[in-house]
Amino acid sequence: MERSEWQVGMRRFRIDGWDDLKDALAGHIQHLKEGGFRYIVISDSTWYVQLASLGDGSIHSEASHRDKEGAARLSPSACKRLLRLGWLTSEDPAPGATRRASSFLRRWPRTTACDEIADVSVKTLRDVFGIASPATLTIRRSEFSERSVPTIKKSGEWVSPGNRAQPPKNPSLHLPAGSIVRNAHSGRQYRVENLLGAGGFGAAYRATQVSGSRLSGDCVLKIATDPQGWHREAYFGELLRGEPGIVSVYETFAWVPQGEHRRPLYCLVSELAEGGDLARHLRERPVPWTESRARREITRLARAVKLLHASGAVHRDITPGNVLVTPGGVLKLGDFGIALHRAGSRNVAADAFAPRFAPLPIRGRETVSWKPADDVYQLGQLFAFMLIGRAHATVTPRDVKTLSCSAEVKAVIQRCIGERRRRFANAEEMLGALGGSNAPAPRQRVVRSLRGKRVVFTGTIGILRAKAKRLVKKAGGTVENNISRATDIVVVGQHSPNWKADKKGRKLLDVDRERELGHDIAVISERRFRNLVGLG
Repeated sequence: MERSEWQVGMRRFRIDGWDDLKDALAGHIQHLKEGGFRYIVISDSTWYVQLASLGDGSIHSEASHRDKEGAARLSPSACKRLLRLGWLTSEDPAPGATRRASSFLRRWPRTTACDEIADVSVKTLRDVFGIASPATLTIRRSEFSERSVPTIKKSGEWVSPGNRAQPPKNPSLHLPAGSIVRNAHSGRQYRVENLLGAGGFGAAYRATQVSGSRLSGDCVLKIATDPQGWHREAYFGELLRGEPGIVSVYETFAWVPQGEHRRPLYCLVSELAEGGDLARHLRERPVPWTESRARREITRLARAVKLLHASGAVHRDITPGNVLVTPGGVLKLGDFGIALHRAGSRNVAADAFAPRFAPLPIRGRETVSWKPADDVYQLGQLFAFMLIGRAHATVTPRDVKTLSCSAEVKAVIQRCIGERRRRFANAEEMLGALGGSNAPAPRQRVVRSLRGKRVVFTGTIGILRAKAKRLVKKAGGTVENNISRATDIVVVGQHSPNWKADKKGRKLLDVDRERELGHDIAVISERRFRNLVGLG
């Protein structure tokens, strides 16, 4: 296969070996990156993989079937294999779902090696689509005009993206590229580059400092017309200055654009996270993180939230869109626009939050307050998203058991996202569980009698539960159905399939919670229980 130059047109591959195809395809992908506004389609009579450049070095790809009517859709097992290769589909957003889909998509950042893209494309054609030989494939190469640079909708169609970020609805927040914004107090000036995003907070632009004492090269300039959220971000940025898990805020100021009757814009300059937010990162790299990496990054974020909680404040918006990814893969928490301090003993109202990532009782208006434990819920969701490699939908307690991680981490996540009364009360308690040695070790107790004791059973035991309850009563004790502040002893049977945290079910997680509160509960085996009631 000739790879020395880019050629428009269609040709059949004259290659019999898949390794040779991978090598040739890597050369074509390199041409995509170098030329921009180009695409290639590798296909047989039925299946195809197409790749297109966006002009900035990134590649969009699609794997699908030629039949637009969807007559021959992929089997669930083939869909699973594509997902394992990193492909995504809007038709199957739920982790672990097995519904069939006909079109799979993937976006490759500009830093991705051509060999990696070629390797996934070859595995898709050979291992998933079942194509027998590269000699049956054809390659079609063509180009887009610059006005119709391709991207992919969730439906899989090639479309023109126009402006990547939606422009701000408020005209006052629109800053043309090249505009100069000046802090009159510090004398620093910033040149506006491209729009990064717009929403309820205002608008965010990439900016370059062009004068004044040096802070950074490229940075983020956030502007707003409403000073309330701006004041909060400025305040919490200063309060948490120097914390590694927080996006650094360099300076804040008000600025009045030139022109008649222009109102002031409230500006905040912060560090630029080249990797974008975690939501985008997981869309572009939908691969589960290792437990050690996910644990390290959630610990970094939890330490920052611990400081926030210690000051009497809550964040209320710890979502994938507000966690930014640095070039080194380090996560940092940003956007404190709805963070708020508690006033005396009065809790912060649950009147501002992202509904998709809020605890269910808050979404359903069953509670009117937002407590530190609700920030912990969001940290637990982030932890699970990293381990899954996706952030499409919130994780439920039943999903925790399916996570690929240790039983210890499952127990932590289960506590984070469960009922509020069973969660870690704040980020400090969550850190204690993550740190292991920071958590107080439970004192081992020797149980010599059940007389006067309140007993709870969990797991499967070798005798009927009704008989076990009668034996407790005969021994002078009382049986309870759930863990409470009055519980003295928990009898643990065999592993139950209903335990959501692998080695621990709800009752044992409740025991952990009570121990953290200073309530000493003895945990004994079924064998010890039999000895205490005289069964030997």
